[in-house]
Amino acid sequence: MIRRLLTWLRPYAGRSTLSVLLGALTIGSSIALMATSAWLISKSALQPSIAELGVSVVGVRFFGLARAVFRYLERLIAHDTTFRWLADVRVRVYRAIEPLAPARLSALRSGDLQGRVIGDVDALQNLYLRALAPALVALVTGAVLVTLSAAFDGVVALAALAWFGASAALIVSLAAWLGREPGQRLTQERGALNAALVDTLQGLPDLIAYGAALRHLQALEAQADQLAAHERRFARLDALQAAVLIILPAGAVISVLLLAIPRVEGVYLATLALATTAAYEALLPLGQAALAWGGMRESAVRLFELMDTPPAVTEPAAPISVPATFDITFDQVTFAYTPEQPPVLRDFSVTIGAGERLAIIGESGAGKSTLVSLLARFWEIDGGADQHRRRRCARAAAGRRAAPDQCDVTAHVSVQHHHPREHPFSAQ
Repeated sequence: MIRRLLTWLRPYAGRSTLSVLLGALTIGSSIALMATSAWLISKSALQPSIAELGVSVVGVRFFGLARAVFRYLERLIAHDTTFRWLADVRVRVYRAIEPLAPARLSALRSGDLQGRVIGDVDALQNLYLRALAPALVALVTGAVLVTLSAAFDGVVALAALAWFGASAALIVSLAAWLGREPGQRLTQERGALNAALVDTLQGLPDLIAYGAALRHLQALEAQADQLAAHERRFARLDALQAAVLIILPAGAVISVLLLAIPRVEGVYLATLALATTAAYEALLPLGQAALAWGGMRESAVRLFELMDTPPAVTEPAAPISVPATFDITFDQVTFAYTPEQPPVLRDFSVTIGAGERLAIIGESGAGKSTLVSLLARFWEIDGGADQHRRRRCARAAAGRRAAPDQCDVTAHVSVQHHHPREHPFSAQ
């Protein structure tokens, strides 16, 4: 699943790399700003000449401005990449589900289908924006922190690396473990509520007519309360991982200072401490991403489940030529909407000549609309032969422009409703 999503990201590799680089420069500027300002304050306490502080003063100004510029550019590129990728994902989803209509999509509630196409696709933006890019930025930040610490002492660098790596692993593991089930449940509950809400709006006249509107509204409120409870639980888990992220830098700073005091000149101690603290900014998005991973995974599963559904009707590889006029024949056609249901049509045969009009009359459920759907090839026929006496007319393949002698069968067949019990249709 993840490999499939990453494959979709491949065309945006250049933009993604630039975004990660800008994110690393942002965190790097924060580290440099804290380290330089700490050294400036520590050095100033020794009352040196102003010439010794000149470079550090310029450095503080530069890194302070650079951080804001890099952050702006990083957000600009990251969100632009995400929006472009989401647009591509939406096109992929539409192309995958368009052949499923109406046969395969009729089994889904309209609200659930809407939730998958809109909500679940939107949830996938977190894969890059909150998971992939922050993880790469954190990796680069760890390397920067170790390099800076190693310039003073190797033991201090190893301690900083151990704390940074262990903190990242702990935050991700804890958030993923605690947030897996709540994230999945949150996605499922949100999809169920969307489906119920759309069903309520579509059936509102009937609910009011039968006096069931209040009872249905109470059921919707119960679902909304359940969703709100899951959201509160998710928010508490987010607060927990944020609290852990506050504690871990304190432990890292204390360990680095204890090791650095006998090994590093005193004027640089504050530099090491503040640089270590600033580096932990890169770990903050990792906890949020791991916490949201359960919901992202559930959204991807729901979406791929829909996209991987085989269509009920298989289109030809290329359009088929057909004359301007033709006859239509249903020869011993048998059709059922599902294998569990009895056939709507059984051994049905009829011939409609070119230009003829035929009225099919019957009670509701007799199969009149089913015949029109079969004629337009919305469904495949289970048995018998549906054929044009001269040549079959197939719908043009997606993305191709049909030649004048190639056609869609619906362009030659019209349906006219003259009476509620009559469904005449004609072949041109």
